[in-house]
Order: sequence, then structure tokens, then C-alpha cells
Amino acid sequence: MRKILKKTATLMMTAVIGVSMSCPKMIVYAGQRMQMQERYTTPKEWNYTEITAYQFESTDKFEDYLQTGGTHLYNDKFQEKDHMVKITVADSGYFTIATQTDGNRSQKINLYDSTKEKVLAQTTSDGDLEYGRLAKAGEVFYLQMPEKIDKIFVTTGVIKDGFGSMKASDTYYESGTGSTTYHPFSIKKRSAVEFNISAIDRNSEITYAHIERKRTMEKNR
Repeated sequence: MRKILKKTATLMMTAVIGVSMSCPKMIVYAGQRMQMQERYTTPKEWNYTEITAYQFESTDKFEDYLQTGGTHLYNDKFQEKDHMVKITVADSGYFTIATQTDGNRSQKINLYDSTKEKVLAQTTSDGDLEYGRLAKAGEVFYLQMPEKIDKIFVTTGVIKDGFGSMKASDTYYESGTGSTTYHPFSIKKRSAVEFNISAIDRNSEITYAHIERKRTMEKNR
């Protein structure tokens, strides 16, 4: 999950830099005078005071969302009085949120629950915030921004808890129940199949899986 969020934020920053380089100042001719005119307008999609964390079937769908407008940007135009951003969980599942501040550790960000009690979120070596846990639909969180903002990217969403069949090159989430679960997959021809399974909770017990080939029963047997 961490790699997906960082990859998406990096792509977003690259896009912003590309647009800036391709849109220099405009030269406007007014009679005999030549003036340099520059206009800056903050897009309405930036500096949201409220965000909804939507649910996705897998991290593949979540990544598509982040790369097509799901990443939120905040800058010095964010003027909310208490510097709080309200985040509402749309559907139950594994809620995740991450922020990226370009390694500027002076832009400290805090996460709070619905009662505005501080949540103990993980902080990366760059000073960015990362947090994730199972959450219920309608649950509310608050992200407190610093008083002075240079540029902060916020990514948040919910991964569905549980899944059925699996698709190649995709990642799913399922909370443990203490019993065996089965997830079918198919391959069209003989090939190598690889699975990477890991526990989100570092203190959890060993997670393992084994592959069983489905046997078709002959008729009348």
C-alpha cells in the first residue's frame, strides 16, 4: 500500500512540474506598450475542507482512482480556520490515508478521530504521515494541516475487506477469521504462478497459503 501511495504522489508532482514548464508567462500587446501578464487561479479541486474516503475492490482500482483525480493537493491558499480537513469513510473496509510533503519535515500533520482525539499514526523518515485500519461506514477522521503550507498531497481510500476470485498483478485485503478461506484463480496455459502474502499487523501470527488444483469429477462416478 505504501508503494502505491508514494508512486501516485510522485506521478502527480511530475504532472504539475510538466504543466508549469509548458505554460510560461503570456506576453500581451496593448498599443505601443508591452506588458508581462501572469494570472494565477486556484483550481476548485484543491484545498478541500471535506474529503470522502471511497471503497475499492482492490489496490489496482484504488490506484486508478488516485491517478485520475483522487489525490488531493493543499497549498498556502488553504484558509480553514482550525486548519482541519474532515474525512468521512463511505463504506466499511480497510481505511488508509497518507500525506506527502516533499520531505519538508517542518510541515507537521496530525490525524484525529471523530472525537478529535489524536490518532497514533506512523511517520516516515521524510516526516510524512501514514495510517490504516479497519473502519466502519460513516466513521469520521480529521486531518490537521500546519499553519504554513508549502505543498501537501493527501491520498485516502478504503480497500474492501474480503474478496472472491483473484486477478493477476492485483492486491487484495482480507482480515483474518481464524479459519481457512478459498480464493479461486485460473491460468490459460502452463506457467509459473507467484503469490506474495504479508500481514499488515506486524504483531500478527504467521500468514501462509497453499495451492490446490481443482479436480473435475467424471460423470457417473
